[in-house]
Amino acid sequence: MKNYKEQFQFWLIEKYGDTGTPGSYIKAVDILDQKLGIKIFALVDTKYLKSLYLDLIKKQSDPNYKYFDSKRPSYGSKGFYSASIKAYIEFLDEFDIGENLLSYIISAIHNAGGQATLKYIYESVSVLSRLNGIDYSEYYKNEESYTGQIRKTIYLHSSDCDIYTSNNPDLFMAPEEKGRGLWALRDTNSEEEIPKETEKEVTIRKNAAITGKEAEDEFDNWANNQGWEVINTSDSHGLGYDFECVADEGEKIFVEVKGCRGDIDAIRLTEREWEVAEEKGPAYHLMIISNLDDTPKINKFKDPYNLFNDDISDPQITISVSYHLKKRFLVDALEGV
Repeated sequence: MKNYKEQFQFWLIEKYGDTGTPGSYIKAVDILDQKLGIKIFALVDTKYLKSLYLDLIKKQSDPNYKYFDSKRPSYGSKGFYSASIKAYIEFLDEFDIGENLLSYIISAIHNAGGQATLKYIYESVSVLSRLNGIDYSEYYKNEESYTGQIRKTIYLHSSDCDIYTSNNPDLFMAPEEKGRGLWALRDTNSEEEIPKETEKEVTIRKNAAITGKEAEDEFDNWANNQGWEVINTSDSHGLGYDFECVADEGEKIFVEVKGCRGDIDAIRLTEREWEVAEEKGPAYHLMIISNLDDTPKINKFKDPYNLFNDDISDPQITISVSYHLKKRFLVDALEGV
């Protein structure tokens, strides 16, 4: 089993110079080894290390907990345990020893359909890591360090970049000119490098995309026929709505569109859509276009956050967080209009 203690110590010296920090961090990890009965310097499972880090943040200064060392109490009270584990995680990521960050980046681009902007990747990696109980961005000293590590991981795995070496799998490509901030998954025959969707998942995704596009087109036509000013923002990630409109009497509204092939049915709203619905209040409109296979019908729900907040299902977690609005609540709301 490979041990990274010496390599980590050199990394600390390069990072902190001739100070007491490298020695303190190494000693802190050695104490944790003894307390926990594990060999931390042989670990590359960053998911476990991040869980340990969060536990240390909460309990390392507690004299009644397992991390407390009566001979060296300052290692807990001054936060050396958590700081040393955080530094070790950063070390693993910088040398691409830990695999989680790379996996999150692949998943983020894959979930976006095979290519994504850096902004989307930053946000998606944070969401995906939070689904495992950890906010990945917490482990870097600032936003710049976090986003920089993601870019570096991409560059190390793309032959389009100067720092790429053939020792790493060639996973990413720049579909446009480098510097545009857009990255895609490179075609590969490796089943292990890029997670594959099942045939059922592909069918569901494609059908949902088709239904969503049809619904957006129906709303766009309807809104223009009402004389509204319409800006289609559906291609922009992270806004939490599909259209910005100036409606009757100059009222500015933000519209999220959902589609149903038949009668109105249950829908899902992403975490971001639900957040923006709460933020915008009466200016946020949920438009469900039902009966797309026959005569489409526009079903309007103004201020859906306050309309449905008591009825919303618990957040559903798959590759993202979503909120489930059941059919009966939508029908009841329509009947009450």
